[in-house]
Amino acid sequence: SATYGSPVFQSASSLHDTPPSGAAATLVKPTQLVASPTGQGLFVLDANSTQSMLFELAITSSGQLANDPNPAFMAGNNPVALSISPTAAVAYVTDATTLQTTALNIAEPRNPFTLFSFTSSTTPTSNAVTPDGKFVIVGTVVGLWNMAQLDILLASDGTNHGTSLFGDINSLAVSPTSSSLTLSSTLR
Repeated sequence: SATYGSPVFQSASSLHDTPPSGAAATLVKPTQLVASPTGQGLFVLDANSTQSMLFELAITSSGQLANDPNPAFMAGNNPVALSISPTAAVAYVTDATTLQTTALNIAEPRNPFTLFSFTSSTTPTSNAVTPDGKFVIVGTVVGLWNMAQLDILLASDGTNHGTSLFGDINSLAVSPTSSSLTLSSTLR
């Protein structure tokens, strides 16, 4: 484990990446940060109005962020939530405009592909992945004709095992000691 000195300000605009499309992308509006499971990198969801991107940045030995040689990934129209699988092979990005949560396989950064996209019935606000990586949970707010949903998706294919709730879900967190056994036993 590394020991870092005093924090140093680092302008977001100094960090950039090259998406698969080839045009350079600069971090503009970072909206969510998720540490990599190893603690040696940082995933940054950027809600740039021109093109939302997901950046993966390395953390240097001094504690600063470094541009990553791997490409940034497209991240929808209006991304509002990000979670990363325990192996860092899959990024789950939730978009409030399309109502979709997309599982993007990023194990091979130069060849990302969509595993599934799930569309919520009301506007999604947050997502979280279970520590074992078997489920992705998406929280939504009450819609005009629909109740808020807690969408519990199988991480393998996006099958929903969710439930309706009486109130908005504005954020989610999953206990580090939770297990799929507990989740699946409550779904029957």
